[in-house]
Amino acid sequence: MHIKYRCFIFIIVVFLAIGCKKEKLNIVWEINNNKTVVLNEINLDTIKLDKIEASYVGDIKLWTDSIYFIDKRFCWVFSFDKDGHFIKRMLGQGRGPSELNTGLIDCHTRLSNGDHLIVGSGNDCHLFDKNFIRKKTFLIDKGDMRKKGMDASDFGIYTLMYPKLIFKNNGDKIYFNQFSEYEGYNVVNNPSKYFRECRLLSEMKLDDGKVCEMYGRYSTYYADNDNVKQVALFSFDIKENGNFLISFEADSLIYEYDNEFNPIEAFGYSGENMNIKYKELNSLKEFQKYYLVERETKGYYDWIEYIDELDMLFRSYKKGDNSSTDGLQIYKSNTMIADVEVPRNLKVIGFIDPYVYASSTIDEENEEMKVYRFTVPKKNN
Repeated sequence: MHIKYRCFIFIIVVFLAIGCKKEKLNIVWEINNNKTVVLNEINLDTIKLDKIEASYVGDIKLWTDSIYFIDKRFCWVFSFDKDGHFIKRMLGQGRGPSELNTGLIDCHTRLSNGDHLIVGSGNDCHLFDKNFIRKKTFLIDKGDMRKKGMDASDFGIYTLMYPKLIFKNNGDKIYFNQFSEYEGYNVVNNPSKYFRECRLLSEMKLDDGKVCEMYGRYSTYYADNDNVKQVALFSFDIKENGNFLISFEADSLIYEYDNEFNPIEAFGYSGENMNIKYKELNSLKEFQKYYLVERETKGYYDWIEYIDELDMLFRSYKKGDNSSTDGLQIYKSNTMIADVEVPRNLKVIGFIDPYVYASSTIDEENEEMKVYRFTVPKKNN
């Protein structure tokens, strides 16, 4: 199991052993569901990335016209051309102007101006320009985290959502997903309160790292279902116009907010052949066992990626039950145009005209990495 999943469990186990913007708490969403099937299948080209000397623990990314591998363990960034051929290696651990002074990389995001933000294992943030020359380093600043009687409106009760950590840029702000293990506000011993009150995203200023706002609540699907706490992570993306898109693991709907986090609409269809018979976990022991053994045997909505050039949202989902395939839904605006079978763990990472690119599991043992690419119709017919 990935180290961050173990950390997520460990935080909850240890804990249980021992000024935010006002929002509406009860949002009535307008559901806009439409379906026009354009694709019954997609033809995937497989591209193997050139062999490199690396840990093979990390993420495959895409920007401009190149593929990148973020080596989380050794803090290297490798670039490849669009056909998978190695170009060069950047960064690495160290104190130089083109090196990274941190132990591990927890997350990387490329900013709209071409800069790179890398988040280390101690809430340390490292801002580099487009050529990976360091501009500055700072810590995520949540203010006073030692206050007594904190509640869901206090930044200090939250930590980064390590198992599915996402940092996204919008203007001069960064948004990241979070969860809480704080007393009375954690998913294990008080899920109802957690799902009603806890915030989803923090907004951080890029100039000083200060967390200044928090946004979002879990969908009512979670408060209405006691058996989904083990699939309570979520993914999000931000459109070029600043609108937010959020997809929860257990909820078939996708929620869109405007750039001030006012609700716009919800849309989405259930995936095909998903095992959503989740166990109702009534003890810490059961929760531990599910995360360590059973989580990947269930179906859930895993990842969303919005591609502005196509005005399309791609949502990958797990089928569970040891299925040999997973699913990928494609939405044009709020209309689903495809729900197709894809290789396990596939998730869309970007677009290099005319191809949509997707990553999958990195084969650490055999030191192999590959990406997929495919085409989609750019207009509905």
